[in-house]
Amino acid sequence: MITDDAPRRLVLEQGFQSGDVPSLSFSDTVRSPGDSSLITIVTNGNEEFRTPRRVSFIQNAVYSIYAVPERGKPNVFDTILITNANAALTTLPLAQVRVINLIPDTGRVFDVRLGCPNGSSLFPTAISFRQASVYREVYPGIAVF
Repeated sequence: MITDDAPRRLVLEQGFQSGDVPSLSFSDTVRSPGDSSLITIVTNGNEEFRTPRRVSFIQNAVYSIYAVPERGKPNVFDTILITNANAALTTLPLAQVRVINLIPDTGRVFDVRLGCPNGSSLFPTAISFRQASVYREVYPGIAVF
C-alpha cells in the first residue's frame, strides 16, 4: 500500500504473475506455481523487490501479499507482508473481520471495538504497523466499529 502512484506487478516463478496494479489498489488472484516460490515485485519493468528465500504455500490456500512502506516513509517500499486469507470455516451464520495495519507509523496502533469507544475489543491486543489480527467473528449485517 505505497502512495507513490507507481503501478506494481507481483511475479512468481514459472511465469505466474498479476497485471500491473495501481498504487493503493488490489490485484486479481494469482495462483502459486507450486508449494513454494520466490516473490518478486516489479515496477515499470524493473525488479524492485525479491524475497531472499522461497516462500512456502499450502495447497489450495489463499494468501494476501501487501507491498509495505518503510517506517516513516510512506512512499518508499521496503518489504512485503504475507497473510493467509482463508477465513476459518464455521457452520454458524457469522461474518469475519480482520485488521491489517499498513500505516508506516510505529507510534500508531489500532484497537478495534464493536459498537462504540467503550464497546468490547475485537482483538486481544492492539494491531501495530506490519501486523495482522486473527479473524474475529461478528454477526452479519450492519456493524459499527
